[in-house]
Amino acid sequence: MQSMRKIKRVQPIIKIKQTRVDTEAAMLARINKEKVEAVQAMRESQRQYMSGVDELNRIRTSSSRENIEVIESGLDHVKAKWYRLYKSVQDLENRERAQIACLNVAERELKAIERLRERYELDFRKEISRSEQKMLDEIALRQFQGQTRS
Repeated sequence: MQSMRKIKRVQPIIKIKQTRVDTEAAMLARINKEKVEAVQAMRESQRQYMSGVDELNRIRTSSSRENIEVIESGLDHVKAKWYRLYKSVQDLENRERAQIACLNVAERELKAIERLRERYELDFRKEISRSEQKMLDEIALRQFQGQTRS
């Protein structure tokens, strides 16, 4: 039963490929989680910036211009933070795309090995069927020879 040996040789490879798919999927989930957190932080920073701009505009239109330099430097800091977060989100999106590609490759490799195993299983079933048919033919032949001798 050559096909059975082939099936047994393929099983550990399938486990390895499945582990790789699981690892790649977990890594993608981590990247996605980081991206969601970065987008939330970026939105919060954007909200702070917008409210700071509103506050700065309100101060500029008033007759009292106290603390305008402090608010402007604070806005510069918030804007720089927002830009860093924006770059971080872009980086995470690039990593996410690359990870999706890795996951797709791992899934294709797993599917290829699974198809190979299915082919080996089909070959095994054919071997069993041929063996059973051969045995049935021999039984029928013996019965026939036994009837002709009587």
